[in-house]
Amino acid sequence: MPFPLSKFDASEKITEGIWTSETGQTSEMFIGSNGSVNEESRGLIYDHDGKLVSHSFGNTSVVEYTDKEALASLLKDGDVITQCFEGPLVKLWWDSEGNEHLSTTNKIDCTKSFWGNREERFGPLFYDNGGKIFSEYCHEHELKELTHHFMIMTPSLLVTSNVELNQNECIVVYLGSVNISGDYVEGILEGELHLFYRQEERNVFRDPLHISKRIVIPATTVYTEQHLDTIDTVLRFGYGVRYQITEEEKMRGVDINIITAYCGEPLIVRRGNSITKIVPSGYKRKCELLGNTPNIKLQVFRMMDYCRPKMAHVQKYFEEFDFLFYSPDSTVEILNAVNPKNTIISEYKDNGTCGFIAAKNPRNSHSREYNILNLMLLSITRYKTSELLKVFKEYMVTRNRVETFLMSNAKKIVEGKYDEKIEDKSVLFRFKDICSRGLEYASKNSTEGVFMKSLSFSISGLVANEKGSSLYRMTKVEL
Repeated sequence: MPFPLSKFDASEKITEGIWTSETGQTSEMFIGSNGSVNEESRGLIYDHDGKLVSHSFGNTSVVEYTDKEALASLLKDGDVITQCFEGPLVKLWWDSEGNEHLSTTNKIDCTKSFWGNREERFGPLFYDNGGKIFSEYCHEHELKELTHHFMIMTPSLLVTSNVELNQNECIVVYLGSVNISGDYVEGILEGELHLFYRQEERNVFRDPLHISKRIVIPATTVYTEQHLDTIDTVLRFGYGVRYQITEEEKMRGVDINIITAYCGEPLIVRRGNSITKIVPSGYKRKCELLGNTPNIKLQVFRMMDYCRPKMAHVQKYFEEFDFLFYSPDSTVEILNAVNPKNTIISEYKDNGTCGFIAAKNPRNSHSREYNILNLMLLSITRYKTSELLKVFKEYMVTRNRVETFLMSNAKKIVEGKYDEKIEDKSVLFRFKDICSRGLEYASKNSTEGVFMKSLSFSISGLVANEKGSSLYRMTKVEL
Protein backbone atom coordinates (compact mmCIF):
# COMPACT_ATOMS: atom_id res chain seq x y z
CA MET A 1 0.00 0.00 0.00
CA PRO A 2 1.64 3.30 -1.07
CA PHE A 3 2.27 5.92 1.57
CA PRO A 4 -0.83 8.19 1.52
CA LEU A 5 -0.64 11.81 0.45
CA SER A 6 -2.50 12.86 3.62
CA LYS A 7 0.47 11.75 5.73
CA PHE A 8 3.11 13.72 3.80
CA ASP A 9 4.95 16.07 6.12
CA ALA A 10 4.81 19.71 4.99
CA SER A 11 8.61 19.97 4.99
CA GLU A 12 9.05 17.04 2.59
CA LYS A 13 6.44 18.07 0.03
CA ILE A 14 7.51 19.16 -3.45
CA THR A 15 5.01 20.62 -5.91
CA GLU A 16 4.76 21.46 -9.59
CA GLY A 17 2.23 23.46 -11.60
CA ILE A 18 -1.18 24.92 -10.81
CA TRP A 19 -4.50 23.23 -11.53
CA THR A 20 -7.69 25.31 -11.82
CA SER A 21 -11.13 23.72 -11.36
CA GLU A 22 -14.29 24.67 -13.29
CA THR A 23 -15.33 26.80 -10.30
CA GLY A 24 -12.03 28.70 -10.36
CA GLN A 25 -10.46 27.02 -7.35
CA THR A 26 -6.75 26.32 -7.64
CA SER A 27 -4.43 23.69 -6.22
CA GLU A 28 -1.07 22.12 -6.98
CA MET A 29 -1.07 20.12 -10.21
CA PHE A 30 1.32 17.54 -8.73
CA ILE A 31 2.51 16.88 -5.17
CA GLY A 32 5.51 14.69 -4.43
CA SER A 33 7.75 13.85 -1.50
CA ASN A 34 11.51 13.92 -1.09
CA GLY A 35 11.23 11.53 1.85
CA SER A 36 13.16 13.74 4.25
CA VAL A 37 10.74 12.90 7.08
CA ASN A 38 8.92 9.75 5.96
CA GLU A 39 11.31 7.49 4.03
CA GLU A 40 8.39 5.40 2.73
CA SER A 41 7.09 8.44 0.84
CA ARG A 42 10.31 9.17 -1.05
CA GLY A 43 9.69 9.62 -4.78
CA LEU A 44 5.90 9.23 -4.69
CA ILE A 45 3.95 11.73 -6.83
CA TYR A 46 0.19 12.40 -6.63
CA ASP A 47 -1.90 14.56 -8.96
CA HIS A 48 -4.45 17.26 -8.01
CA ASP A 49 -7.18 14.62 -7.55
CA GLY A 50 -5.07 12.76 -5.02
CA LYS A 51 -4.34 9.96 -7.50
CA LEU A 52 -0.92 8.32 -7.36
CA VAL A 53 0.68 8.88 -10.78
CA SER A 54 4.30 7.85 -10.16
CA HIS A 55 5.86 5.34 -7.81
CA SER A 56 9.54 5.03 -6.99
CA PHE A 57 12.13 2.53 -5.87
CA GLY A 58 11.74 4.35 -2.57
CA ASN A 59 14.39 4.11 0.10
CA THR A 60 17.48 1.99 -0.55
CA SER A 61 18.96 0.42 2.54
CA VAL A 62 22.72 0.77 2.96
CA VAL A 63 24.87 -1.94 4.54
CA GLU A 64 28.55 -1.39 5.32
CA TYR A 65 30.93 -4.24 4.54
CA THR A 66 32.63 -5.64 7.64
CA ASP A 67 33.94 -9.10 6.79
CA LYS A 68 33.41 -12.03 4.48
CA GLU A 69 31.33 -14.00 7.00
CA ALA A 70 28.82 -11.15 7.45
CA LEU A 71 28.67 -10.76 3.67
CA ALA A 72 27.86 -14.45 3.24
CA SER A 73 24.99 -14.21 5.73
CA LEU A 74 23.58 -11.15 3.93
CA LEU A 75 23.47 -12.64 0.42
CA LYS A 76 21.07 -15.36 -0.74
CA ASP A 77 21.00 -17.50 -3.87
CA GLY A 78 18.98 -15.70 -6.55
CA ASP A 79 19.92 -12.16 -5.47
CA VAL A 80 20.62 -9.97 -8.49
CA ILE A 81 23.98 -8.17 -8.24
CA THR A 82 24.79 -5.04 -10.27
CA GLN A 83 27.50 -2.44 -10.16
CA CYS A 84 26.65 0.69 -8.17
CA PHE A 85 26.66 3.71 -10.46
CA GLU A 86 27.02 7.29 -9.31
CA GLY A 87 25.14 10.40 -10.40
CA PRO A 88 21.71 12.03 -10.15
CA LEU A 89 18.77 9.60 -10.30
CA VAL A 90 16.01 10.69 -12.67
CA LYS A 91 12.73 8.98 -13.43
CA LEU A 92 10.56 9.07 -16.55
CA TRP A 93 6.77 8.82 -16.12
CA TRP A 94 3.43 9.84 -17.62
CA ASP A 95 0.46 11.44 -15.87
CA SER A 96 -3.25 10.61 -16.28
CA GLU A 97 -3.48 12.93 -19.31
CA GLY A 98 -0.61 11.14 -21.05
CA ASN A 99 1.87 13.99 -20.52
CA GLU A 100 5.50 12.97 -20.11
CA HIS A 101 7.57 14.03 -17.09
CA LEU A 102 11.18 13.78 -15.96
CA SER A 103 11.70 14.06 -12.20
CA THR A 104 14.25 13.77 -9.44
CA THR A 105 13.54 13.15 -5.77
CA ASN A 106 13.63 16.91 -5.12
CA LYS A 107 12.11 18.26 -8.33
CA ILE A 108 8.99 17.07 -10.15
CA ASP A 109 10.15 18.81 -13.34
CA CYS A 110 13.93 18.42 -13.45
CA THR A 111 14.53 19.13 -17.15
CA LYS A 112 16.31 22.39 -16.31
CA SER A 113 17.90 21.15 -13.08
CA PHE A 114 21.65 20.75 -12.68
CA TRP A 115 24.15 19.78 -10.03
CA GLY A 116 27.17 22.06 -9.75
CA ASN A 117 27.47 22.66 -13.50
CA ARG A 118 24.91 24.94 -15.19
CA GLU A 119 26.01 23.67 -18.60
CA GLU A 120 24.78 20.16 -17.76
CA ARG A 121 20.99 20.30 -17.40
CA PHE A 122 19.36 16.96 -16.60
CA GLY A 123 16.78 17.15 -19.40
CA PRO A 124 19.20 17.55 -22.34
CA LEU A 125 21.64 15.10 -20.76
CA PHE A 126 18.93 12.46 -20.54
CA TYR A 127 17.14 12.96 -23.86
CA ASP A 128 20.28 13.53 -25.96
CA ASN A 129 21.96 10.37 -24.67
CA GLY A 130 19.34 7.69 -25.23
CA GLY A 131 16.37 9.10 -23.34
CA LYS A 132 14.52 10.12 -26.49
CA ILE A 133 14.87 6.60 -27.91
CA PHE A 134 13.67 5.12 -24.63
CA SER A 135 10.65 7.44 -24.53
CA GLU A 136 9.67 6.50 -28.10
CA TYR A 137 10.09 2.83 -27.17
CA CYS A 138 7.68 3.28 -24.24
CA HIS A 139 5.07 4.90 -26.54
CA GLU A 140 5.32 2.05 -29.05
CA HIS A 141 5.16 -0.74 -26.47
CA GLU A 142 2.56 0.75 -24.12
CA LEU A 143 4.92 1.15 -21.17
CA LYS A 144 3.60 4.54 -20.04
CA GLU A 145 1.92 3.04 -16.97
CA LEU A 146 5.34 2.43 -15.45
CA THR A 147 7.91 4.73 -13.84
CA HIS A 148 11.36 4.19 -15.34
CA HIS A 149 14.50 4.99 -13.33
CA PHE A 150 17.88 6.10 -14.68
CA MET A 151 21.26 7.31 -13.46
CA ILE A 152 22.96 10.16 -15.34
CA MET A 153 26.77 10.10 -15.31
CA THR A 154 29.21 12.69 -16.66
CA PRO A 155 32.82 13.35 -15.59
CA SER A 156 31.72 16.36 -13.54
CA LEU A 157 28.89 14.47 -11.80
CA LEU A 158 31.09 11.57 -10.70
CA VAL A 159 32.71 11.97 -7.30
CA THR A 160 33.99 8.68 -5.87
CA SER A 161 33.14 6.11 -8.56
CA ASN A 162 35.98 4.98 -10.84
CA VAL A 163 33.85 4.71 -13.96
CA GLU A 164 35.70 5.22 -17.23
CA LEU A 165 34.30 8.26 -19.06
CA ASN A 166 35.71 10.34 -21.86
CA GLN A 167 35.75 14.13 -21.60
CA ASN A 168 32.27 15.62 -22.19
CA GLU A 169 30.79 12.11 -22.34
CA CYS A 170 27.40 11.39 -20.77
CA ILE A 171 26.15 7.92 -19.96
CA VAL A 172 22.53 7.20 -19.01
CA VAL A 173 22.14 3.92 -17.11
CA TYR A 174 18.78 2.14 -16.92
CA LEU A 175 18.13 1.09 -13.32
CA GLY A 176 14.71 -0.51 -13.67
CA SER A 177 10.98 0.15 -13.82
CA VAL A 178 8.17 -0.09 -11.28
CA ASN A 179 4.39 -0.13 -11.67
CA ILE A 180 1.97 2.09 -9.80
CA SER A 181 1.98 -0.37 -6.88
CA GLY A 182 5.74 -0.15 -6.57
CA ASP A 183 6.40 -3.65 -7.92
CA TYR A 184 9.59 -4.10 -9.93
CA VAL A 185 8.79 -5.07 -13.55
CA GLU A 186 11.34 -7.16 -15.42
CA GLY A 187 11.96 -7.92 -19.08
CA ILE A 188 10.46 -4.77 -20.63
CA LEU A 189 13.47 -4.27 -22.93
CA GLU A 190 13.86 -7.86 -24.13
CA GLY A 191 13.97 -8.26 -27.90
CA GLU A 192 14.88 -4.64 -28.61
CA LEU A 193 18.51 -4.59 -27.50
CA HIS A 194 19.66 -3.00 -30.77
CA LEU A 195 18.21 0.24 -29.38
CA PHE A 196 20.20 0.02 -26.18
CA TYR A 197 23.60 -1.15 -24.96
CA ARG A 198 23.74 -4.12 -22.62
CA GLN A 199 26.85 -4.90 -20.62
CA GLU A 200 27.89 -8.53 -20.77
CA GLU A 201 27.34 -10.42 -17.54
CA ARG A 202 31.06 -11.07 -17.08
CA ASN A 203 31.61 -7.31 -16.71
CA VAL A 204 29.48 -6.85 -13.59
CA PHE A 205 32.58 -7.12 -11.42
CA ARG A 206 34.78 -4.97 -13.65
CA ASP A 207 34.94 -1.37 -14.79
CA PRO A 208 31.94 -0.94 -17.11
CA LEU A 209 32.02 -0.63 -20.88
CA HIS A 210 30.11 2.34 -22.30
CA ILE A 211 28.51 3.46 -25.50
CA SER A 212 27.28 7.02 -26.01
CA LYS A 213 23.84 8.05 -27.27
CA ARG A 214 22.23 4.78 -26.14
CA ILE A 215 20.82 3.77 -22.78
CA VAL A 216 23.16 1.41 -20.90
CA ILE A 217 21.54 -1.65 -19.39
CA PRO A 218 23.79 -2.73 -16.51
CA ALA A 219 25.26 -6.20 -16.37
CA THR A 220 23.69 -8.45 -13.77
CA THR A 221 24.84 -11.55 -11.97
CA VAL A 222 22.45 -13.92 -10.22
CA TYR A 223 24.21 -14.71 -6.97
CA THR A 224 25.35 -18.15 -5.93
CA GLU A 225 27.92 -19.05 -3.30
CA GLN A 226 30.64 -19.27 -5.96
CA HIS A 227 30.46 -15.48 -6.41
CA LEU A 228 31.24 -14.70 -2.76
CA ASP A 229 35.03 -14.38 -3.18
CA THR A 230 34.65 -12.06 -6.18
CA ILE A 231 32.15 -9.83 -4.40
CA ASP A 232 34.38 -9.73 -1.32
CA THR A 233 37.34 -8.65 -3.49
CA VAL A 234 35.35 -5.84 -5.20
CA LEU A 235 34.14 -4.48 -1.86
CA ARG A 236 37.69 -4.49 -0.44
CA PHE A 237 39.87 -3.65 -3.45
CA GLY A 238 37.60 -2.47 -6.24
CA TYR A 239 38.15 -3.58 -9.83
CA GLY A 240 41.91 -3.06 -9.95
CA VAL A 241 44.97 -4.36 -8.12
CA ARG A 242 44.56 -6.55 -5.05
CA TYR A 243 47.15 -5.16 -2.63
CA GLN A 244 49.14 -7.29 -0.20
CA ILE A 245 51.50 -6.12 2.55
CA THR A 246 54.55 -7.86 3.99
CA GLU A 247 55.60 -8.27 7.62
CA GLU A 248 58.31 -5.65 7.04
CA GLU A 249 55.70 -3.17 5.82
CA LYS A 250 53.57 -3.87 8.87
CA MET A 251 56.57 -2.90 11.02
CA ARG A 252 56.59 0.49 9.27
CA GLY A 253 53.00 1.06 10.33
CA VAL A 254 51.35 0.07 7.05
CA ASP A 255 47.75 -0.99 7.70
CA ILE A 256 45.91 -3.04 5.06
CA ASN A 257 42.61 -1.80 6.51
CA ILE A 258 43.56 1.77 5.57
CA ILE A 259 44.43 0.66 2.04
CA THR A 260 41.17 -1.23 1.55
CA ALA A 261 39.19 1.68 3.02
CA TYR A 262 40.08 3.77 -0.05
CA CYS A 263 40.00 1.04 -2.70
CA GLY A 264 36.69 -0.81 -2.46
CA GLU A 265 33.71 -0.21 -4.75
CA PRO A 266 30.03 -0.46 -3.73
CA LEU A 267 27.57 -2.94 -5.24
CA ILE A 268 23.78 -3.11 -5.55
CA VAL A 269 21.84 -6.19 -4.45
CA ARG A 270 18.23 -6.57 -5.58
CA ARG A 271 15.90 -9.16 -4.05
CA GLY A 272 12.40 -8.79 -5.43
CA ASN A 273 11.40 -5.17 -4.76
CA SER A 274 14.05 -4.78 -2.07
CA ILE A 275 17.23 -2.88 -2.98
CA THR A 276 20.34 -2.94 -0.81
CA LYS A 277 23.49 -0.95 -1.41
CA ILE A 278 26.57 -2.67 0.04
CA VAL A 279 29.38 -0.17 0.57
CA PRO A 280 33.08 -0.68 1.42
CA SER A 281 34.27 -0.09 4.96
CA GLY A 282 35.68 3.33 4.04
CA TYR A 283 32.84 4.53 1.79
CA LYS A 284 31.47 6.98 4.35
CA ARG A 285 34.98 8.28 4.97
CA LYS A 286 35.51 8.86 1.24
CA CYS A 287 32.20 10.73 0.93
CA GLU A 288 33.10 12.96 3.88
CA LEU A 289 36.47 13.75 2.31
CA LEU A 290 34.93 14.68 -1.02
CA GLY A 291 31.81 16.37 0.31
CA ASN A 292 28.52 16.62 -1.55
CA THR A 293 29.52 19.08 -4.25
CA PRO A 294 31.25 18.64 -7.62
CA ASN A 295 33.05 21.93 -6.88
CA ILE A 296 36.50 20.44 -6.21
CA LYS A 297 38.05 23.84 -5.53
CA LEU A 298 35.62 24.63 -2.73
CA GLN A 299 36.05 21.18 -1.19
CA VAL A 300 39.86 21.35 -1.17
CA PHE A 301 39.81 24.68 0.61
CA ARG A 302 37.22 23.41 3.08
CA MET A 303 39.31 20.36 3.89
CA MET A 304 42.31 22.56 4.66
CA ASP A 305 40.33 24.00 7.56
CA TYR A 306 41.32 20.88 9.46
CA CYS A 307 45.03 21.72 9.10
CA ARG A 308 45.07 24.94 11.11
CA PRO A 309 48.13 25.42 13.36
CA LYS A 310 46.21 25.09 16.62
CA MET A 311 46.51 22.20 19.05
CA ALA A 312 42.75 21.64 19.20
CA HIS A 313 42.59 21.35 15.40
CA VAL A 314 45.54 18.94 15.37
CA GLN A 315 43.89 16.66 17.91
CA LYS A 316 40.65 16.71 15.94
CA TYR A 317 42.59 16.00 12.75
CA PHE A 318 44.00 12.74 14.07
CA GLU A 319 40.60 11.72 15.38
CA GLU A 320 39.00 12.10 11.96
CA PHE A 321 41.65 11.26 9.36
CA ASP A 322 44.04 8.46 8.52
CA PHE A 323 47.69 9.44 8.30
CA LEU A 324 49.83 7.94 5.56
CA PHE A 325 53.16 9.68 5.14
CA TYR A 326 54.52 13.17 4.60
CA SER A 327 56.81 13.95 1.72
CA PRO A 328 56.26 16.84 -0.71
CA ASP A 329 58.86 15.19 -2.96
CA SER A 330 56.62 12.15 -3.23
CA THR A 331 53.73 14.40 -4.14
CA VAL A 332 55.73 15.68 -7.12
CA GLU A 333 55.91 12.08 -8.32
CA ILE A 334 52.16 11.76 -7.81
CA LEU A 335 51.62 14.85 -9.97
CA ASN A 336 53.19 13.03 -12.89
CA ALA A 337 51.73 9.60 -12.16
CA VAL A 338 49.30 7.92 -14.54
CA ASN A 339 47.54 6.29 -11.60
CA PRO A 340 47.93 8.43 -8.45
CA LYS A 341 46.16 5.85 -6.26
CA ASN A 342 48.75 3.16 -7.00
CA THR A 343 51.59 5.67 -6.52
CA ILE A 344 50.26 6.85 -3.14
CA ILE A 345 49.80 3.30 -1.86
CA SER A 346 53.29 2.39 -3.08
CA GLU A 347 54.72 5.39 -1.20
CA TYR A 348 52.71 4.46 1.88
CA LYS A 349 54.06 0.90 1.78
CA ASP A 350 57.62 2.25 1.43
CA ASN A 351 57.35 4.99 4.06
CA GLY A 352 54.62 3.88 6.44
CA THR A 353 53.62 6.80 8.66
CA CYS A 354 57.05 8.46 8.68
CA GLY A 355 55.56 11.95 9.01
CA PHE A 356 53.20 11.11 11.87
CA ILE A 357 55.21 12.86 14.61
CA ALA A 358 55.92 15.93 12.46
CA ALA A 359 52.22 16.29 11.72
CA LYS A 360 51.45 16.45 15.44
CA ASN A 361 53.40 19.71 15.64
CA PRO A 362 50.69 22.41 15.35
CA ARG A 363 53.03 24.67 13.37
CA ASN A 364 53.74 22.00 10.79
CA SER A 365 50.44 22.27 8.93
CA HIS A 366 52.12 21.36 5.63
CA SER A 367 52.38 17.70 6.59
CA ARG A 368 48.67 17.56 7.34
CA GLU A 369 47.84 19.42 4.12
CA TYR A 370 49.79 17.00 1.96
CA ASN A 371 48.25 14.08 3.82
CA ILE A 372 44.75 15.44 3.11
CA LEU A 373 45.76 15.71 -0.54
CA ASN A 374 46.82 12.06 -0.57
CA LEU A 375 43.59 10.94 1.09
CA MET A 376 41.49 12.91 -1.40
CA LEU A 377 43.46 11.47 -4.33
CA LEU A 378 42.79 7.98 -2.96
CA SER A 379 39.09 8.74 -2.76
CA ILE A 380 38.28 10.69 -5.89
CA THR A 381 37.42 9.30 -9.31
CA ARG A 382 40.37 9.04 -11.71
CA TYR A 383 38.93 11.69 -13.99
CA LYS A 384 39.15 14.37 -11.33
CA THR A 385 42.68 13.74 -10.06
CA SER A 386 44.26 16.32 -12.38
CA GLU A 387 41.65 18.90 -11.34
CA LEU A 388 42.25 18.12 -7.66
CA LEU A 389 46.03 18.49 -8.02
CA LYS A 390 45.59 21.77 -9.90
CA VAL A 391 43.37 23.16 -7.14
CA PHE A 392 45.77 22.06 -4.39
CA LYS A 393 48.62 23.90 -6.12
CA GLU A 394 46.33 26.93 -6.42
CA TYR A 395 45.64 26.71 -2.71
CA MET A 396 49.37 26.74 -1.88
CA VAL A 397 50.03 29.60 -4.32
CA THR A 398 47.10 31.64 -2.97
CA ARG A 399 48.35 31.46 0.60
CA ASN A 400 51.83 32.61 -0.44
CA ARG A 401 50.37 35.32 -2.68
CA VAL A 402 48.18 36.67 0.12
CA GLU A 403 51.10 36.66 2.57
CA THR A 404 53.37 38.52 0.12
CA PHE A 405 50.67 41.07 -0.66
CA LEU A 406 49.95 41.79 3.00
CA MET A 407 53.64 42.03 3.83
CA SER A 408 54.29 44.52 1.06
CA ASN A 409 51.22 46.68 1.61
CA ALA A 410 50.31 46.37 5.31
CA LYS A 411 50.31 50.12 6.05
CA LYS A 412 48.50 51.00 2.81
CA ILE A 413 45.78 48.46 3.53
CA VAL A 414 45.21 49.78 7.07
CA GLU A 415 45.17 53.36 5.77
CA GLY A 416 42.45 52.51 3.25
CA LYS A 417 44.49 52.75 0.05
CA TYR A 418 42.90 49.49 -1.21
CA ASP A 419 39.31 50.14 -0.12
CA GLU A 420 38.06 50.77 -3.66
CA LYS A 421 40.24 48.18 -5.36
CA ILE A 422 39.09 45.27 -3.15
CA GLU A 423 35.36 45.09 -3.73
CA ASP A 424 34.72 42.04 -1.52
CA LYS A 425 34.08 43.66 1.87
CA SER A 426 34.59 40.47 3.87
CA VAL A 427 38.01 39.97 2.28
CA LEU A 428 38.90 43.63 2.87
CA PHE A 429 37.90 43.31 6.53
CA ARG A 430 40.15 40.26 7.00
CA PHE A 431 43.07 41.98 5.26
CA LYS A 432 42.77 45.07 7.46
CA ASP A 433 42.47 42.98 10.62
CA ILE A 434 45.55 40.90 9.81
CA CYS A 435 47.61 43.91 8.82
CA SER A 436 46.65 46.02 11.85
CA ARG A 437 47.52 43.19 14.23
CA GLY A 438 50.75 42.50 12.38
CA LEU A 439 51.79 46.16 12.52
CA GLU A 440 50.92 46.35 16.19
CA TYR A 441 52.99 43.27 17.03
CA ALA A 442 55.95 44.48 14.97
CA SER A 443 55.98 47.93 16.59
CA LYS A 444 55.80 46.51 20.12
CA ASN A 445 58.29 43.69 19.74
CA SER A 446 61.05 45.08 17.57
CA THR A 447 63.69 47.72 17.42
CA GLU A 448 64.69 49.70 14.37
CA GLY A 449 66.12 47.38 11.73
CA VAL A 450 64.17 44.27 12.70
CA PHE A 451 60.67 45.73 12.24
CA MET A 452 60.12 43.97 8.91
CA LYS A 453 61.29 40.65 10.34
CA SER A 454 58.79 40.92 13.20
CA LEU A 455 56.04 42.01 10.80
CA SER A 456 56.81 39.07 8.53
CA PHE A 457 56.68 36.66 11.47
CA SER A 458 53.34 38.04 12.63
CA ILE A 459 51.64 38.11 9.23
CA SER A 460 52.93 34.63 8.35
CA GLY A 461 51.37 33.26 11.53
CA LEU A 462 48.08 35.04 10.92
CA VAL A 463 47.87 33.98 7.27
CA ALA A 464 48.54 30.38 8.29
CA ASN A 465 45.11 30.45 9.92
CA GLU A 466 43.42 31.79 6.79
CA LYS A 467 42.09 28.57 5.35
CA GLY A 468 38.77 27.22 4.23
CA SER A 469 36.12 29.66 3.09
CA SER A 470 38.15 32.78 3.88
CA LEU A 471 41.08 31.78 1.68
CA TYR A 472 38.66 30.46 -0.96
CA ARG A 473 37.21 33.99 -1.26
CA MET A 474 40.67 35.51 -1.42
CA THR A 475 41.54 33.49 -4.53
CA LYS A 476 38.97 35.57 -6.41
CA VAL A 477 40.52 38.91 -5.43
CA GLU A 478 43.08 40.50 -7.75
CA LEU A 479 46.07 41.51 -5.63
